[in-house]
Amino acid sequence: MILKKYKREHGAMAYWIMLTGFMMIALPLYPSNKILDYIKLFNTDVNIFHIAYVIILSLIILRKKRIDKVYKVYFFVAGMVLVITMHSFYGIFIGHSRTYILRDLNLFILPLLVFISFSSLFRRIQFTLLDLLDYFFYGVLACSTINIIMYLTSNWSFWGLTTYAGNRFGGSYLSNIIFIFWYGILKNTYTNRKNNKFITIYFIVVTVLSIILSQSRALLILALIGTLIISFQAVFTKNHRVSFKNLFIAMMLIFVMSIGIYFILYGGSDIATRLSSTNIYSQDDSGMVRINIYEQNLKLFLEKPLGAGLGSLFPYYNGYGELLGYSNTIDNAFLTFAEKLGVFGIGFYLYFIVYNPIKYLLGMYKSTENKIYLFTMTGFVTYLINTAFLTTQTITGIGVSTLLWIFSAYTTVSKKTRRM
Repeated sequence: MILKKYKREHGAMAYWIMLTGFMMIALPLYPSNKILDYIKLFNTDVNIFHIAYVIILSLIILRKKRIDKVYKVYFFVAGMVLVITMHSFYGIFIGHSRTYILRDLNLFILPLLVFISFSSLFRRIQFTLLDLLDYFFYGVLACSTINIIMYLTSNWSFWGLTTYAGNRFGGSYLSNIIFIFWYGILKNTYTNRKNNKFITIYFIVVTVLSIILSQSRALLILALIGTLIISFQAVFTKNHRVSFKNLFIAMMLIFVMSIGIYFILYGGSDIATRLSSTNIYSQDDSGMVRINIYEQNLKLFLEKPLGAGLGSLFPYYNGYGELLGYSNTIDNAFLTFAEKLGVFGIGFYLYFIVYNPIKYLLGMYKSTENKIYLFTMTGFVTYLINTAFLTTQTITGIGVSTLLWIFSAYTTVSKKTRRM
């Protein structure tokens, strides 16, 4: 619906930028299936989306009237490219594997292509926050639907499916549910955008089923917490008085979620087993494993604050502090970014994916008192906890990285226009 609207009103360029981004969010691109292999070129890490955005940017640059608009505002891209280039040469100089250097380049360059393309788009057209949330909503809805279809047709060789320990099914692409879950449930109540009841129920079913199949504790807990916080934020009116209508809706939501949680916990599902067996003090728990990894890699970052270069590998440990091997990334996007690109690289990263979006949303909420900005900020923060702090999905997950940098592009461009 949105894609057709903007193609009609703004032409083919806007349509192709949005369609490419939508496909990157909607497709379950992850090593657990073969879809990612199908879009790769010549069995390399380069895929059709790299080529698509290179073509799009070439066309943008060829339209001379837009060159200044792209490069004056996004000077940080030049800084990021400079930092990445320097650490690429540094990685080569100190003997890092060319394979891992190219892999890192792939992880860092594609988000920049997405950012520049959508930045040029958002400068040229009126794209409201609700438009963007709708765009993400349908992308996540499509992704969750395909994920369920893959599960139901798992024997089809086309998918090339693999599962993980405990028959966990899915991948990082499901983490986008955290960002938009509240919107799918509360959209009809708190915005002027309405879904019919079937779409709302369908969204809840496919996203919750996808979470259960993934057996991700963080995904389940953060999606619920974000939605509950937002429902209570909605209880108070602009005058800081209680809206009894919204309070009733919040209480009903808690009641329904409580029933859902009861069936999840006592329905004999695998995720219930994982939740009931969680012991954060156990050396075998993933939380303790992460703590050991963070401690050791933080020490390495402090030893080389200017960065270890692209292609660098990081030690990872079990919960007992025993070295298990080395990995290209660790379960923390901020620490991975800092170790590879140093203080300058992590400075750019934090500014544009954390500080800038939150500053924009807070500023818009204060100036307009429109709670959609507050709700979005809550969803965004819980999203970052899972995808950037507890994992490295904002770097390694194509769908997660795409949604994040589209959102960053919107908040970067929109902060001067202050539009809803």
